[in-house]
Amino acid sequence: MSEMTPDSAANTTTDETESPGSAPGKAAQGAQEASDPPGRSARPADASASTPPAAPAGPADASGDEWDEEDSILTWKLLVAVAVVLGVVFVGAFVFFNNNKKKDSTASTEGTGSTTTAAAAAQLPAIRDSFDRPDNKELGKASTGEDWQAITGIWGIRGKQAAVVEENPTGPRNLAILDTGSGDGSVSAKAAKLVDGWGLVFRYRGPNAYWFIQWNDQYKSFHVFKVQDGNAKEVVKGGVGVPNSKDGMNVKVEYSGPSITLLAEGKPLETFQDPYLKDQTKVGLFAVEKSAATARWSDFTAQKGLAGPPVTAAPDPKDKASTPSSQPKPKPSQAGQGGQAGQAPKPGGGATTTTK
Repeated sequence: MSEMTPDSAANTTTDETESPGSAPGKAAQGAQEASDPPGRSARPADASASTPPAAPAGPADASGDEWDEEDSILTWKLLVAVAVVLGVVFVGAFVFFNNNKKKDSTASTEGTGSTTTAAAAAQLPAIRDSFDRPDNKELGKASTGEDWQAITGIWGIRGKQAAVVEENPTGPRNLAILDTGSGDGSVSAKAAKLVDGWGLVFRYRGPNAYWFIQWNDQYKSFHVFKVQDGNAKEVVKGGVGVPNSKDGMNVKVEYSGPSITLLAEGKPLETFQDPYLKDQTKVGLFAVEKSAATARWSDFTAQKGLAGPPVTAAPDPKDKASTPSSQPKPKPSQAGQGGQAGQAPKPGGGATTTTK
């Protein structure tokens, strides 16, 4: 039997003291090692203490739902707003283009109507004279072949324009006419030299019965007369003012039945109704008094008939000739070609007899 030393006894006592707790510790360590995946080192004993606790799941999920609902509402509102804006733009564009289409259609129709009327007028028979002939003491034949007839005064060609070569020795009025063969139509010419007494004659029946217009340079207006039994009566009291009058201006008188319209540069200035001599067919040139020798005409046209309804005018009152009430009235007319009826009238007051 071996003998036990004090040191061995102490060690034995120590081993026995520790052995009761050593088995559970080794078992726990083995269990931890078994739970770790292969190749991973064992975590420190205080690893769980260093990891912050996870936030509770309930509150986080609720906050996310609220944001989702607000985003959805904002998205729908945005979509609705965009849809409304697009709708407004679409409707506006539709109205805009539809109105433009109507305007284009109207303009096209009007343009077609104008073109058609102009084309129809161009196809109507007419007498035309450019006076593109050598200087002469007679007008001769018009460019379209018709014969001019000098009624009073001697008419001729000066510088490729019609002119009064010698004034009427028995009176102030000078007339040259030709026959259109139509009671309805128009007469026009360019006032190559627009001076006092420049004019046109229409619906001429004879020396004591016809219509004429004459220019009053002081008041920048045309005066309209009809001659009955040799007496000239002013039909449009005070005259018809012509804004922006100038040399080379186109002057025209259009007549159909009782309707008579005065135009300048294509603009209707005055329309009045008077059936006097409505069936007469002769038209031409008219000049009066001291300025007759300096007046000039070019591009004469006498149209036979009208291409459509007669034009009418409703002029602005400010276009009327200025007629101071202090001006004396025209002297009474005298009968015949040599009378005073052809003198440039001094504008006087009084109401107009025109029909607008």
